[in-house]
Amino acid sequence: DPERESPDLYLGIDCSGSMGNPRVQLSYPVLAGVIMCLSALRAGASAMACLSGEPGEFSETGGFVRSEKELLRILTGYHGTGYSYGAGRLDDTFIKKPARDKDTHLLIITDSDIFHMLDQYPDGWLVAEMALEIARGGGTMVLNIPSRDYYKDPIARLEAMGWRIHTIASWEDLVAFARAFSRET
Repeated sequence: DPERESPDLYLGIDCSGSMGNPRVQLSYPVLAGVIMCLSALRAGASAMACLSGEPGEFSETGGFVRSEKELLRILTGYHGTGYSYGAGRLDDTFIKKPARDKDTHLLIITDSDIFHMLDQYPDGWLVAEMALEIARGGGTMVLNIPSRDYYKDPIARLEAMGWRIHTIASWEDLVAFARAFSRET
């Protein structure tokens, strides 16, 4: 619909030691990330991609870009450090910088280790809440977890902030999620 302006996309992908290296095996988080970033570009939005394995390393595009090449360069990287997507990436991008003019949807692909990260990072839960408010375009966290029931308290905490939580049973399920997310968002 040409009347509808798509929000920009911030895509954060867990690139910790538990995640597969896309250079040597099929990485469903990367495949899903490519689908969502290219869909955002086709809809006229800008995107920012960040791979994060923290504590340890991260890499990201130079802000929000419209360059397919730059997005793919980041998405096909690999760190294999740390244990989770880092809450500091949201802090640095949304809280410590001036607010962006355009609404941005936050999309984080990770696993249950994000809950430990939010506990360990200084004011991690507050960072998750503030980043969502500052971005103004909503937020989705895709969690590869065996059972939503086991993590019901931290999931409820994120949902109370306004995060949409989507759980998957295996990384392969991300491709179907990416298609649906791209159409909806």
